[in-house]
Amino acid sequence: MADGIKSLEITAPDGLEIIAVCVKAGSAKQGLGAQIDYFYSSQLSVTISHYSGKDISHYSVMYGSRPEVRRRHSRARGRQRQPRDRP
Repeated sequence: MADGIKSLEITAPDGLEIIAVCVKAGSAKQGLGAQIDYFYSSQLSVTISHYSGKDISHYSVMYGSRPEVRRRHSRARGRQRQPRDRP
């Protein structure tokens, strides 16, 4: 990441939600490690920062299917599995 970025907004791609974010800033020598935040309710967009207030050096995001998308796919799969009537 570019220097000087202390916070960043992340938006989930269509059909996905943000489950967790790992943010790294500073170094282990400074006693600063990775900060991992888990989201237990649907998050389509979050603003991330490191608890230390230092610039973000890098981050990673875990995405998951949004509940309504999971239900829609589950119903579609269920319909495909039903046996067809044969004469």
